[in-house]
Amino acid sequence: MSHQSTLQSVDIKSMHEDYTNRVSSKSACISLETSIFLWNLCDALQPKIAVDTGSGFSSYILRKWSTNKNCSVYSFDDNAFWLNKSVEYCALNNVSIQNFLLWQDVSQDITNVDILIHDLGNMTLRANTLEKVYDMMSKNGTIVLDDLHKNQYFQESTRFFNSKGHSILEIKETYDSFGRFVGIVSLNGAIAK
Repeated sequence: MSHQSTLQSVDIKSMHEDYTNRVSSKSACISLETSIFLWNLCDALQPKIAVDTGSGFSSYILRKWSTNKNCSVYSFDDNAFWLNKSVEYCALNNVSIQNFLLWQDVSQDITNVDILIHDLGNMTLRANTLEKVYDMMSKNGTIVLDDLHKNQYFQESTRFFNSKGHSILEIKETYDSFGRFVGIVSLNGAIAK
């Protein structure tokens, strides 16, 4: 199935509207622009293991994309309430509800992650968990960092990844009406400007 037909068969815009009307606000949920970017990134990289930290609409996107593909998806949250809301939404929309876990239950067994979207908790927790996220990744993995419009988090993330020999690439097509955007870190450097 081609990328175009795969994306057309999933109406991300209407699902995003449904999610932001019934589950979470548009300002708290990953943006529509980021959702589409995440789908396209999965199409391009064909991950075998995908993770979202900070469950929610990203959990739905990764699970919907992975349907009938050889890809395991894990979703972590530091908040049991939101983790359960994510499970309920995925169950209601007929995608896998396996591998939803609290962040504190993350084990050393989850490694070789190909794609990870990092959107966990508050910005302090998110910055403090960059090392753990980095350790989960495969050598060819790609990390998607949400909410880089928050300057302190952007600076902390940049320092962390620069210390590991990597840089953050801002993804301009993810800018939304709130000024939010994502950046990606390609651990093998395959995704360039």
